[in-house]
Amino acid sequence: MPSPSRRLVIDTDIIQSAGGRSEKRSKACSQALETVYDVCHSIVLSKELMGEYTRHRTRWSSKWLHKIFGAKKYEKVSIEDHPLRQQILRIPNQAIQKDVSLVLCAVSTDSIVLSCDENARRSFAEASMQIPDIGRIHWANPERPEEDVCEWLKTGAPNQPGRQLSQQ
Repeated sequence: MPSPSRRLVIDTDIIQSAGGRSEKRSKACSQALETVYDVCHSIVLSKELMGEYTRHRTRWSSKWLHKIFGAKKYEKVSIEDHPLRQQILRIPNQAIQKDVSLVLCAVSTDSIVLSCDENARRSFAEASMQIPDIGRIHWANPERPEEDVCEWLKTGAPNQPGRQLSQQ
C-alpha cells in the first residue's frame, strides 16, 4: 500500500545544502529531497519561498526543483494576508522574523516543515505557547540522524506528537 502524499514546506537551507560541499549536511538534505520526490509528496510554495529558492539553489537542487515542477508536485499558497502573519511578527525574535513564511505556508497546508535550522525550530516552539496554531506544525531536520526523516517521509509523514513544535 503506497504511503499518503503530504504537502511539505522545505526551508531554503535544505535547497541550498543539497548537492553542496558540506558532506554530512549535503547528503542528508539531498536524500530528504529525493525521498520527497520518490514518495510523491509535494512542496508548498509562496512567492517569498520561491524567491529564496531562486537566490539560493544549487545546481543539484535546481535539477530537483525542475523534476518537482515537471511532475506538478507543488502547491502555491498565498500567505501575504494570512491572519497569523501580524500576530507572529509581533514576536521580537530575528529567527521568527526571517522564517515567518515557513510557518505560514505550513499552517495553510499539512503543517510540516523540513529544515536544518534548529534556532528557528526552538524559536517557533517557544512562540507556540503564545500562538497555539503553530504548535501543531511538525518540524523535521534531515541533518539529525535520530529523527530518521527519510524513513518518516517514506511512511507518509504521519502525525507524531514528538515532532510537533508544541512538544519541543
